[in-house]
Amino acid sequence: FTSSRWGFADVSTSRLDFLLFYNPYGTSLTVTVSFLTDALSSTVTFSLGAFRRGGLSLRDLPQLAANSSYAAIIEADGQLLASISSYTPAAGNGSAAIGQLLADASQTQSVGSSLGTFELGGAELPDIVAFNPLPYTVNVTLTFMFDNDEPGRQESIIILPRQRVRISVPAPTGPRVVSVMANANRQILYEASASSASRADSVSTAVATYAADTWAFADAFLNRELAGVSFLEHLSIFNPGTNAADMTVQFLFPDGRRESRTLTVGAGRTRVLALHEDPLITEQSSDAWYSIIVTGTNRTVCTFTHWDLLNGGGWTSLGTPMGNVGGF
Repeated sequence: FTSSRWGFADVSTSRLDFLLFYNPYGTSLTVTVSFLTDALSSTVTFSLGAFRRGGLSLRDLPQLAANSSYAAIIEADGQLLASISSYTPAAGNGSAAIGQLLADASQTQSVGSSLGTFELGGAELPDIVAFNPLPYTVNVTLTFMFDNDEPGRQESIIILPRQRVRISVPAPTGPRVVSVMANANRQILYEASASSASRADSVSTAVATYAADTWAFADAFLNRELAGVSFLEHLSIFNPGTNAADMTVQFLFPDGRRESRTLTVGAGRTRVLALHEDPLITEQSSDAWYSIIVTGTNRTVCTFTHWDLLNGGGWTSLGTPMGNVGGF
């Protein structure tokens, strides 16, 4: 997707944060970035040429104070892509994510957003930030759904104008996975990431304001001997609907072979597949490169996480939505 408006709930000059932009079209754009706090706002405006990339190093912007946190809203006179790369060298952490797609500023209807799926337990620490850029109070209902048999939990919060709120994730029994959904009566900004001290890195993914009945992931890799030790891969399927979803997960290999699994994800539930434990992948070859297509009877949200502990890092990616795509 491209958009003329993008949002980031949590950017900072206390980290090495970079906002990145790409104009995939044949005309130049004028781009304005508004940096917001509870009391202040600063803007940066620049031109982004046709088929060009650009970026802002936040620490190098004289408009921004040192060691300070902001929200950022990007507005352009045409369609573009916007993402963030964020690094904390002292902690050995870094992550990258595409921005949050924003509708027109005049939108007044309620908005549902999937904030991501996160591991819980041990040293896994999800960090979710919400920022209300509006001049009025917003009501938000948070729903936490786990991949075990524990019931989901809900929490309602009120976010004042220009207020930043950190959201705590309730922990179920034992190390598990949680998906987080937010429903707000107006459009606000969210940012979600998770740090892992045991893996010496952090991961982040885009906030999704849409679901799809088909998702695609182009690139995955597992080594048979090191799967589950140095290479870890998880596919997360979150069903935000009121009916169970029957899912088919296809694995596509470079030589044309395909393998598949079927499963059911209950209404309002999350299922996580540990792909490094799946013989359909690990028995293909010693080094298995593959792609993934996930299809379902209902619209879902799918993310993929890859950890390469030989290189001390990992990443999470929202899939490419295909087929029937729509809001929550």
